[in-house]
Amino acid sequence: MLRVFLVFYTAAGGVASVSRPFVLDMEYCESIAKERNEQILKDAKADADVFVAVCEQHKTRPKATAKVDRKYRERFEVSCILRGNPNQCTDLPNGDVEFMTSGRDKRGNRLHVITKPDGSYVAGTYDSKSRFHIIRKQDFEKGIY
Repeated sequence: MLRVFLVFYTAAGGVASVSRPFVLDMEYCESIAKERNEQILKDAKADADVFVAVCEQHKTRPKATAKVDRKYRERFEVSCILRGNPNQCTDLPNGDVEFMTSGRDKRGNRLHVITKPDGSYVAGTYDSKSRFHIIRKQDFEKGIY
């Protein structure tokens, strides 16, 4: 049975990183690959920093063939797929990961936590116009945090 993998290639054609298999379809993988490619091009300081994300079907997970600096490998990881919960999680193009939690604020709005690549995070809720509002710990009912 073929499974979908997000594969990152170096400029020389080596495999730099491979995601876990996607449970969802090829279209979902391709949307993530497009976001990653756009971000990689924005972040690249030289041609050597350019990598390409491609969705491919394989029976088994392809092996990485290129040695890549740890900071690059971490940037390639698609956290929602690696954690196995793409329905509650969104990989943002800038490398941040947004989790939709089951917690709610005093007004009943769903709590979202955005985690930065350095491990720091911020919690907040969205209003009716899809604007994110950062909230403080004391704004929550007891037991949420």
